[in-house]
Amino acid sequence: MSVGRAFAHGAISVVNAIVTGHAGASLAIDLRAEAKVALLEDVPEVEVVINGEDAEDPMLARLVVKAVVARLGEPDWGGRVETTSAIPATRGLKSSSAAANAIALATNRAFQLYEGRALDRATLLEAAIEAALDAGVTITGAFDDATASLAGGLSVTDNRERKVLHRESVDESLRVVLLVPPGKTPTLSVKDLPYAPFAPLSLTAHALARNGRWAEAMTMNGLVCGALYGVDPAWTRASLAAGALAAGVSGKGPAFAAVAREADAKAVESALRSLAPSGAKVLLARPTNARAEVLS
Repeated sequence: MSVGRAFAHGAISVVNAIVTGHAGASLAIDLRAEAKVALLEDVPEVEVVINGEDAEDPMLARLVVKAVVARLGEPDWGGRVETTSAIPATRGLKSSSAAANAIALATNRAFQLYEGRALDRATLLEAAIEAALDAGVTITGAFDDATASLAGGLSVTDNRERKVLHRESVDESLRVVLLVPPGKTPTLSVKDLPYAPFAPLSLTAHALARNGRWAEAMTMNGLVCGALYGVDPAWTRASLAAGALAAGVSGKGPAFAAVAREADAKAVESALRSLAPSGAKVLLARPTNARAEVLS
């Protein structure tokens, strides 16, 4: 048996790729998921523990491990996965991408320690994306979310072609204020919404992001997706009025993100707290340009 550990970051949406089916952009934040993977060559099953408890839905973790070991030539290997995460799950903050990347990195490291061989990061990213598609936790493959989580910073992508069209580092002194309602938004619940009429606006936001105008893109995307997903427009109005540089629903929601300068962050936080529905949490984060890494 060998053990690998790794972490990967969550992210917020700059452009939600679901609207067009391909044009996406995400910004990594410093909330992260960690994974510990113990590989066993004579046990094909994969046991999954999330935040100290047996996973209710272990499919993604199992598929990531199997995708990695299969690419390493040992498809019958299994073992045990343990994950912990500071990223609220199923809220649009890229918890699945972060978990998949962390598990892929940790599995790869465990195999390397045991066999002396390892996959490159591009192949691990491919394995994590394919596992997420097979697990049904993403509609487009979430290449934008996965690349931001793995590499840090802003990632503007074509998810269909799995190409990064633009990358840049973002000021890490900025603050990200997250309003996280208690409900969850399952992927299947938004799959068949009428996206086509909103696609031109989403493509305009994507063009802004490709040209480095990510804050404008994020707010435009937030208005588009807020209309699709029923997010209260008062959250955007209040955030921008309090000094936010950008604001909008992240992913398919229901989480809402506002990005502000340090001097304006308290005012933005207060504005969102005053509008938070019962049971919602307000979390603070920062953009991060750090990439996901192996811990041991």
